[in-house]
This record gives sequence, structure tokens and C-alpha cells, in this order.
Amino acid sequence: MQLLSQIILILLSQTVLGDNKRDDTTIEIKEIIFSIESLLNFVEKYYYQMNLDGVVGITLAQAQLEQLLYSGGTTDYYTILSDIVDRCQYLKQKIIPLLPDEPEKFELFKDILLDSNFWYHKIDFGSGRLKDLGMYQNWTLDYILHNKEAVFNGVHTDVCLEEILRENYEVQAYKDCYISPLCLVMMLGHRVDTMYLLTHRLLYLQMARQTNCVMGDNITEELIEEYCSLILKEAKTNELLGFPQHDIFLEGVVLCGMEGFEELMSDQWRRKIRNWQTAYGCYMLEDKNLDPLKKRTTNVIEFGCTDHTTGLALASLAVNLRYIMQPAKIDLLNVQTS
Repeated sequence: MQLLSQIILILLSQTVLGDNKRDDTTIEIKEIIFSIESLLNFVEKYYYQMNLDGVVGITLAQAQLEQLLYSGGTTDYYTILSDIVDRCQYLKQKIIPLLPDEPEKFELFKDILLDSNFWYHKIDFGSGRLKDLGMYQNWTLDYILHNKEAVFNGVHTDVCLEEILRENYEVQAYKDCYISPLCLVMMLGHRVDTMYLLTHRLLYLQMARQTNCVMGDNITEELIEEYCSLILKEAKTNELLGFPQHDIFLEGVVLCGMEGFEELMSDQWRRKIRNWQTAYGCYMLEDKNLDPLKKRTTNVIEFGCTDHTTGLALASLAVNLRYIMQPAKIDLLNVQTS
């Protein structure tokens, strides 16, 4: 009888824990949706201040939520997520006519990168593929705030992002990628880069894959894992320093999250991202409590926010929502609470 009582108590406790976990997930889903809606309310009010980078963020978020809807794991939230996707498309249609056509690369980027279908990619979320590289022990606050240029040997990474699209987007699928000697070294060279040069190397690989050009057997997957391992190391270092740089952290979460790396999808970091949202719905580049002399100039919009950071925050919220609402996780919760 005593053994039976213990078994019953264990089963009851597991049921309670399962119910609590399910409730916590439901609450978090609603909180993320609220944050997304607040951000879109801001964009709708100040849409004329958004530039190309901000709209790319909206497009990435739209792509993540569209794929979440198609996955079939959103029965309880189908209507509200569909409305959010529609709002993203509506806001893009308002903003895109206001974007400049010059320099010439802007027209190319608008035509390709602002189409949510371009970013569709099947994700199998999981952990264990990234290397645990620890943290950068010698990084300081000044270093993380003053090393933001996406430049290699004086050349901006946009040169190679433009090349991979212009040379490969309209060619027959699954042909060898055209990569110039410059971009071969900048984007695929064997070295350790940091900050935006690193995230743009990852973005380059993702754009190449989405154009269906081929770099070689497994090279793209191997490099993506290598770059995201380094991005994870940076994210941990950023956290150690108190997250002085929000923008680069968000960019890493978005790009590596789009590859299914659970290591960037932690509960703690999701709370941080939501907490960084201002009362107006937008996001600032850096910690608002930093000494103003330590801050770098950027495309500042209303209330001291930036369009790039706001767009990245929207995309990071969307990819995190895709992660916690993936059918596999929802099914697991159902098993735990049944």
C-alpha cells in the first residue's frame, strides 16, 4: 500500500509539473505575440522612418511566421498569427515605395530580400551541433562597442552580398556558385572573425543557399555550424559584459535561429529580448544606460530607437515563436500533460 501511494504521488507530481510547463509555454507564447504586436504598432505609426535594413527584419519575421503557420502546430493561434503575417505584408507595401533606388544594389536587395518566400528554409531545431567555445576572456566594453564594421581589408561585405545575388539568383538551380577571388577570401577564408563581419559571412552562406547555387559537398553546412559556434561564443561574452550591444546579439539570434540551433533559443535570452523593448514598442541599438560617449551613431528613429535593431528584434521574436511552437515541442508538451 505504501509503495502504491508513492507511485500515485509521483504520477500526480509529474502531472502538475507538466501542467505548469504547459501553462508557462502558453503564457510565453502570448507574451511574445503581445511584443510583436506592440512592435508592429510602432512601425505602423512611424513607417516612413524605416529603411531597407528594417524592412529586411520585417520580411524575415514574416517568413518565420508563414512557415510556422504551414507547419500545422498553430491551431489555437492560427487567426492571430495570420493577422500578424498580413500586417507585415501591409507594412512592407507602405514602406517599400519610400525606399531609395540608389545605390544600384538597393534595387537588387529590394527585389529579392524583401520577398518572404526567398527566406523559406526547413528547420529541424536541435542542440549539439555547435561547438562550445566558451567566451572571449579578453573582451572589454569598449571593444564590443567599437568593433562594428562589416568590413574586410577596407571592403564592405555588401560587395559580396550583392555579388552572390546578382551572379546566381536567376541562373539555373543547383549550379556552382560564382564567387570572385575577393569574396572567396572575405566570406569563406579560414580565419576567426567577429561581430558584423562574422554575421554577414553567415548571411552570405544563407543567401547563397537560397539562390540554389552550390559551393561543394557539405561546405555550406559545415561553415554555418562553424560561424554559429563563434556567434554563440560572442553572445555569451556579450551576456558576461551585461549585454551592452543589443543589435549584434539579436542579429546572431536571428541568423543562427533560422538554422535551428537551440543554443541561441534559450528561455533566459528570450526574456532579455522582450525586456529590451521600449514602452513605445521599438528597440534601441545599445543599453540605454550606457555613457552617451560610448555609443556609436546609427540610423536613429523615433524615441532614440533604431530601425535595424527594431527589425532584428521582430525577426528574433518570430524565430523564437517558431521554436517554441514547433509541432515537435507542442506534441511533447501534450504527452507530458496527458
